[in-house]
Amino acid sequence: AIELVDSIRVGNWGEWLYLYSIHAHVKWLALIYWVFDEANPLLFEFINSVVWVTSVISVYLSARILFNSKTVVAGWASSFLFFPTVLLSSTQLLRDPFYILGFSVVTLGWVMIYRDEFKWKGAFAIIAGYYFIVSIRPYIVPLLLPVFFVCTIIFLFRKRSLLLPTIAMLIGIFSISMFVSMSN
Repeated sequence: AIELVDSIRVGNWGEWLYLYSIHAHVKWLALIYWVFDEANPLLFEFINSVVWVTSVISVYLSARILFNSKTVVAGWASSFLFFPTVLLSSTQLLRDPFYILGFSVVTLGWVMIYRDEFKWKGAFAIIAGYYFIVSIRPYIVPLLLPVFFVCTIIFLFRKRSLLLPTIAMLIGIFSISMFVSMSN
């Protein structure tokens, strides 16, 4: 991240943006170091806290949509992110908070699509969550791609009204997968 800050300072934004071998969270860390003009790892806690809160909100909303607005169930479901190990990893300079956020947002997207309330929002949530997952752990693409493909086929047989959001979601997932496989 500190080396990327030097690139940003000389105005080489292309290196910051297109350097594929560096994970997304390192790019954000470099950007924060550049904004505050100090390479202090505690500054990354701004990003980590937003990521963790977004994960909690995603799990809460997933449970609330899935269980027909039952606040108690949603509260208990989001308590998973308050476990000491998850909470501890969310306060460090690790990739895990982004990985957890990816799965939380993907789960929210699938629940939205399942409930047939937010078809397009669900498809875009799945694409965004998938990006977080595979940008942090690109080796999981061969496992996730067939699972997502089979799930979308099942949804298409179940509900024909999901054709356009499903096609958009598959195009987004395959595009991200190709991008990640080309960068590795």
